Amino acid sequence: MKVSFNQKIIRRHRVHESYVDFDSNAKARKRLTSAAYVLYMYMLIQENSMFPLSRKDVLDSTQLSNKTYDRAVTELISTGYLTESNEVLPEHPNNKVYDLHERR
Repeated sequence: MKVSFNQKIIRRHRVHESYVDFDSNAKARKRLTSAAYVLYMYMLIQENSMFPLSRKDVLDSTQLSNKTYDRAVTELISTGYLTESNEVLPEHPNNKVYDLHERR
């Protein structure tokens, strides 16, 4: 996995590893702002369960603005969908690991 210095690493936890859980998705859609929901879904449907979060890729794929992206990340953290892990990956010691919870 190619990761830039200080880039967030996301570790995704889905209810069902092979597909998005409908009930969890519906609850997230109701709880989150549209921008946070877009970012949540972007991370949830990534092919790998662990991946670097690229602001550029998110902005290019979703057309969120820089400020909206920042607010969406903050909202996902404050609502508990995205939590900072204490884990340090030996191959990426300068990168924080965040867990994305699909949540029920």
